[in-house]
Amino acid sequence: MSIKSLLTFIFAIFSLSAVIAFAVGTSISLANETEREYVDMIETAAIKQAGNLQVYINTVEGSFAALLENVNSINDADTDEDFSLEEFFKAYQGERSDITSISLVAAGGAVEVTSDENVVEKLDYDRIGSYADNKIHAYNPGSGIGLFAKAPVEGGTLIVTYSGTNINRLLDGAVMPSGGRVFFLSPSRNVIDEGAYYQSLRVSTAPRMSEYIEIENLVNSLSTKYNFRTNNNTDFFACRGDAGETGWTVVGVGNIDMAQKTASDATNVITVLTVLICIAGLVGTFFAVGVFTKPLNTISRTIMQIRRGDHDVRIKVMANNEYGEIARLFNDLIDDIVVGESRYRTIIEMSDNVIFEWNKKTNEVTFSNNFNKKFSYRSPSDHFGDSFLLKCKVHPDDAPKYREDLEKLGKGEDFKHNEYRIKNIYNDFIWVLIRTASIKDANNEIIKTVGVIVDIDRAKKSEENLVNRASYDALTNVYNRDSIESFIESEIDLVSVRREKFTIFFVDIDDFKDFNDNFSHATGDQVLKFTAQTLNNIVAGFGMVGRYGGDEFLVMAKNPDVNDPSRIAEEIMSRLSEGYTADTGDRISIKVSIGIYIVVDSSERVEIVVGAADDAMYKIKKSGKSNYFINAKQSEVSYVNEDEIQIEDEDE
Repeated sequence: MSIKSLLTFIFAIFSLSAVIAFAVGTSISLANETEREYVDMIETAAIKQAGNLQVYINTVEGSFAALLENVNSINDADTDEDFSLEEFFKAYQGERSDITSISLVAAGGAVEVTSDENVVEKLDYDRIGSYADNKIHAYNPGSGIGLFAKAPVEGGTLIVTYSGTNINRLLDGAVMPSGGRVFFLSPSRNVIDEGAYYQSLRVSTAPRMSEYIEIENLVNSLSTKYNFRTNNNTDFFACRGDAGETGWTVVGVGNIDMAQKTASDATNVITVLTVLICIAGLVGTFFAVGVFTKPLNTISRTIMQIRRGDHDVRIKVMANNEYGEIARLFNDLIDDIVVGESRYRTIIEMSDNVIFEWNKKTNEVTFSNNFNKKFSYRSPSDHFGDSFLLKCKVHPDDAPKYREDLEKLGKGEDFKHNEYRIKNIYNDFIWVLIRTASIKDANNEIIKTVGVIVDIDRAKKSEENLVNRASYDALTNVYNRDSIESFIESEIDLVSVRREKFTIFFVDIDDFKDFNDNFSHATGDQVLKFTAQTLNNIVAGFGMVGRYGGDEFLVMAKNPDVNDPSRIAEEIMSRLSEGYTADTGDRISIKVSIGIYIVVDSSERVEIVVGAADDAMYKIKKSGKSNYFINAKQSEVSYVNEDEIQIEDEDE
């Protein structure tokens, strides 16, 4: 996935998630808040109207109490009751606009005195008896709603009817949200709803309340608040407020589904706004990411041009920010690489050594231009299968070890034997030294193998000539002084090429004169022969021995990192100390003093390195003999083997 796609994805996920989470949270909160406000409005309206109703009912009750007191006063007075009450009723009704009738009803229900026959006839006297005295009750005057109060007086029951106008005003004055309403319950639990009176609390007798459950059960269940669901699965909220001690109750009912619908409408608006914000956010994200990644695309294109060989192209410095700094640093790096590569190629062209590179990814092998000056092979392609490494003509004696080393190179190992005879441009076998190094990537996988082919033919043939014409010491059968010095000189020349140090041991027999004086000169000769043979056996395979003069010997040992000089010196002293049995039957033990010097630089001369070992030996002579000392007058140079890497087999 590209950086642009990744950044777009990340920004989109985070921004959209935040917006969606905000929208969902807001919708849930809005729904809850809307329902809560809806319920609060209904509850507030019910409680407020309960207070207003209490005030009105108390007023009516006060008016009735005053009338009742007057009636009792009239009855107590000895007057013409019929005339006095009728006149009084009519006069009192005329003073009060809300009173519609005043009647005195006998025990059997017969009207004795009334101010309005029509009103009295509409009262259901069979039900009046069950109503509480001195309370304001509701009734149906034929249409709409009316109120009445009753109380026993002398001669029967005093009944006063009142207009329902004020009750209707209270009902209409309730401020309710959509789907909400209030209704009143009289002390006898008759329903007053929207200007209509219902004797029963049951829905069947109250068609205006048909959407509610049985009202009687509802009211009896109410404490302050109550939620319920109707048969048609509509959710409602109800609350009640009592009008003091009047016995009247105000019930507020609201359709919660209406509140939820309001919240749903608001949620839809939020959803639309959320979608628009998301779209705007995505557009902004694409634009911002495009602006942010544009410099990266420029850098990427420039790098691709450079990889295709256009080394003159550079990244345009776009701004004084991090991208601009990257561009400047990258341009400087490319400049350094181009200069370094040019310098590297110049050095290679000036060198007599052949450089090659084996690219594992492409399985191609390339050689420096001076290859053609040394070898005549012309590869048809750069593929490893056609390369000089696989097709070169190796001397039959060296072919097995070369093939073995080439197979190891294919497995990521370096050449082991290093020195081989290969045919050159003149069809002659010449000695070459091959060294390799592996290059790994960040995952520690080999991507390239770089090697050098060094012409060591002159040094090797000089060494062979020395071996062929070397002079041996007649007594000890080891090399004489000239020969061992020549060998040391040849090894010095090859130090830098082989990248291997070697060690010189200057061995001097302690108190050699005692062997001649205490035994015989023949015994002295045997001591020299035994010493030479012992030294030869110790360094066989990795060194050579020469008699330097008298009782002094020079030992040359290769690769001190493997063949530890201290260990060799201790072995020399130990084995010579064990000694041998002379012809006379005497046990001869030999003590030696050893000076050691490690040669690390091709710039040194043979007389210098031999003299350094000789100096080390004399230090032992002066300090007690029979020991060894390493002369460290010159710092040693350590060669670090390059990391090994895996390369492709030739069959690939």
